[in-house]
Amino acid sequence: MKGFQNPASREVPISPTASIPEADSSQDRFWSSQSVGFILLFTVILTVLIAFYEKVPWKAATYPSRGWVTINGEAPAGVVVELRSIGAPPDVRNSRPWGIVQEDGSYDLTTYQSGDGAPAGHYAVTLRWPKDISIPSSVDRLNGAYAEPARSPWKLVISKKKNHLTPIVINEVEVLEK
Repeated sequence: MKGFQNPASREVPISPTASIPEADSSQDRFWSSQSVGFILLFTVILTVLIAFYEKVPWKAATYPSRGWVTINGEAPAGVVVELRSIGAPPDVRNSRPWGIVQEDGSYDLTTYQSGDGAPAGHYAVTLRWPKDISIPSSVDRLNGAYAEPARSPWKLVISKKKNHLTPIVINEVEVLEK
């Protein structure tokens, strides 16, 4: 076919003074001024929040605390001992110090990290004895008899020193089998 010319193959002369259309400069100004301002504002706010958070102590000081439990004359390994605050909470989270009774009947309280103790204060003591401490369960071998702080027969005070807690001795109680 004579006379047909592919438009893509045509050469278009470019003049040295020809200009390439520029992007919308108002959009460039938007991104450069408002974006930078937003990023700076965000950075300042984030820095202030981090600095404030670091200065607000949510953890209370803890004091090493060890106690002992016997049930029907034996060391009840696996019993969970939990302290519930009486009155003012120990910290902003109202943490509950706890411990697990060992083979010898002893337990060490933990609040934030293993064996760190408990914040100073007044507490009611609760006990639960799961069938297997390694598996979460609502089963309590003590049948819930000591699981509620309002019914707890044991109250104790954690002092601002190393604490040796009064032993908890339970006799003549029915224990459900594992």
